[in-house]
Amino acid sequence: MKGCKIRGGDTAALIDEIPILAAIAPYTAEGIEIRDAGELRVKESDRITSIVGNLRAMGAEVEEFPDGLRVPGGTISARGANR
Repeated sequence: MKGCKIRGGDTAALIDEIPILAAIAPYTAEGIEIRDAGELRVKESDRITSIVGNLRAMGAEVEEFPDGLRVPGGTISARGANR
């Protein structure tokens, strides 16, 4: 998988899929950047913070933004965490 940037209307259309997309991001070639997802901070819980914490626990690099996150690709091998 190559990777992608998700912004604007695409973010709104994919809001429920963002945790899954973020979870596969470290395994992609170019990673994933998700912006305009501030809604994930105000629902039941701050889902951006939860996603970031879980990715870091997996060994992934993650940059957190007020409205999203960026996960570089190739930070976890397909065989397991780079530890």
